[in-house]
Amino acid sequence: MVSHKKFYLTVVNCMRNGLNLSQIAKKLNISKQCLNYHIKQLKASRHVSKIGYGTWIVNEKEVKKSSYNTSKAFINASIIRGHGFVFTLRLPMLRNWENRESFLVKEKIAFIHSGIAKGSGLRIVLGGWKVWLYNRCIVFYSPKGVSFFDGSAKASSLLALESCFGLISKLESLLDVSFRIKSNYVVKVVKNHFGDVKNALAKDYGDKRRKLYLHDVSGQWLVIDASEGFKELETVHSTTAIRDMDDVVKPFFNSLKENPFTADDIVRINSSLVAFGENFNKVINLVGDVTKNQSVFDANMMSHIVAVQDLGSGVRRFNDRLDVLFELLKKK
Repeated sequence: MVSHKKFYLTVVNCMRNGLNLSQIAKKLNISKQCLNYHIKQLKASRHVSKIGYGTWIVNEKEVKKSSYNTSKAFINASIIRGHGFVFTLRLPMLRNWENRESFLVKEKIAFIHSGIAKGSGLRIVLGGWKVWLYNRCIVFYSPKGVSFFDGSAKASSLLALESCFGLISKLESLLDVSFRIKSNYVVKVVKNHFGDVKNALAKDYGDKRRKLYLHDVSGQWLVIDASEGFKELETVHSTTAIRDMDDVVKPFFNSLKENPFTADDIVRINSSLVAFGENFNKVINLVGDVTKNQSVFDANMMSHIVAVQDLGSGVRRFNDRLDVLFELLKKK
């Protein structure tokens, strides 16, 4: 059972994709009775309207007009918004696949060419998704404005993947073909973005109309730019976005919430580090002075030792001469 208010916008996206209420209930693993409750909430907020028995449409103007307010009202504090998905489906050896354009024309299915090389890629639209049919693969682009909400980036990605699998099944029926390789679909995620829609830092940046882009050696991985009306902090790297959100961003901000510190704390830490550096330099200089003094002391000690040795030699020579003098005196 999904938590209260958690999947409202996912329900809206399911409606956009043409799913009926039974399909939506099955997709979200909730009862029809529970789904009807959520539908009533969406109807009350004018985000959806009933146009016939069991048939609902999305009021896009209302959704767009209050997209961020909707997210604040419908989504709990830990929700992650997955969007901007691109999936590739590897194709098995398909009979007559090279004649797919002729099939689309015959079946009166609208398409356009990729523009790269005529015949190499054909784009159709299925359930709002842009679907590119290439020689060796099919590429699925999730619709702009469609998001998948859940408590983690990984769970959000699974929702999007489930939606993609549904499209693959529809495409198989449409083209009368199977895309399975050894009973399985070979699907790869090539692009995905995950936004922490209640992130305080992102809200502050959004309120001040500021943007943030972070890069590491592998490329851009963190963004704050208020895309699609959401003041959110996004992880956007093609291969690490899920891990960046679930294992880096969320744990960091959760830790920060439990152990808060302010800019004043940073200034104090910096001042302490500066003071430590200055004191450390003083210690280094003191050690240098001690070393220098020790060198002078050692040199003085050596000179004293030499002087004592010279004095001893002189005393011995003086004693020898006294002995000689005494002997001379005795003879006289």
